[in-house]
Parts: sequence; structure tokens; C-alpha cells
Amino acid sequence: MSVSLVALGLTVVVLLIYVWRTARRERTAFAQVLAAERKRARQMELLAGLARQLTGHDDRRTLMTEVVQRLHADFGFEYATLFLVEDSDLVLHAASGALADLAYTHERIALGRGIVGWVAQTGEAYWTNDTASDSHFLPLPGADVLSEVAVPLRLGKTVIGVLNVESERADIFDDTDVRTLESLADLLATGLQTSELIAELRRRERLAEALLRVSAAVSA
Repeated sequence: MSVSLVALGLTVVVLLIYVWRTARRERTAFAQVLAAERKRARQMELLAGLARQLTGHDDRRTLMTEVVQRLHADFGFEYATLFLVEDSDLVLHAASGALADLAYTHERIALGRGIVGWVAQTGEAYWTNDTASDSHFLPLPGADVLSEVAVPLRLGKTVIGVLNVESERADIFDDTDVRTLESLADLLATGLQTSELIAELRRRERLAEALLRVSAAVSA
């Protein structure tokens, strides 16, 4: 066999290997895009269902507990917490998931401290898939948290709280998770405001009814 034929054969082999590897990468990339779209569609479906359930709540604690429990049970986040701003601190109001019992070791966090404190202070979402190298990360005693996402709850320009999810797995969160949590945080902030208004209206109704009963008793 001539040298030229050998060279031609090697060239063909190299080209075939290149085509095979390219096709495999494209199939992998397509599968990743497809998986991401399915994940996004599933989260949007769950978000719509949760939005319907949050409508009409007049109990803030029930509302907050419902959200973190659903984040864990339905959305699949390992650990979810919800903090509200009180004076110069963030105060834990609800927790759900594998690390919920440990959450109350950080029941109160100063604004600017840790990822949730940074989010409350800046009003910007923050996420990391490598907490070990993240300067904002505040370790949770007794847990090996490797990934975290925190998003602000806003009413207008005011940050009223932070919704936070964590995982003991690295590289687990993506921008779909962040967008979903931001949407949920917006819904929750509105829901908390609405629940306050509903509760206030019901208090006024009860007061008006009591005044009517007193007035009727005096007139009798």
C-alpha cells in the first residue's frame, strides 16, 4: 500500500472521529437544553398552582409556612427558609426540609451578614454552587451546605425579607431555579401584604359587629 493511501486512510479515520465526537457533543447539548426546558415548564406549572393557593390567605404565618413546605415537597429543594426584615436584622419565620431543625441556630441574622444578609441589604438575588470558595457564605452548624440561592422579597423598592434555598450537593442550581424563586418571592411579598389587608378588614368587621351588639344592648 502506498504512503499516500495510508495518509488518506488516516485522514478519513480522523474525520470520522471528529464527526462522531461533534455529533455526540451536539446530542449532549440538545439533551441538556431539553432537560432545562422541561424543568422550567415543570417549575412554572408548580408556580402557577402555588399562586392560586396563596390567594386569599389572611394568616401570614400559614402563608409563609405553606411556601417553604411546597418548595421542599413539590419543587424538590432540599432545604428552604424564609426570613423577614425586622429593624436591622433578618428573622427566620419558616423553614422546611432536611436541615429545618438546624435553621434556628441562625434564627436572627444581621443585615449584610452571610448570603441572606447580603441579599436583604442590596436587594439583589445571589446564588452560588460552590459555598466553600464564596466569601458571603455563612456556614450552618451541623450541615454541609455546598450550594445556595437567596432572593429578595420586595414591596416597591423596599426589601421586606429573603427567600432562601440550600443544598448539600454542589453545582445543583441554575438560572431557572433563580428565576423561579424570584417569581415566587414577588408573589409571596404581594401575598403577605394582601394577608395583612385582609386580616385588618376582618378585625374591623369584628369590631363593627361588637359595636353593633353593644349599641343594640344599650338601646334595648
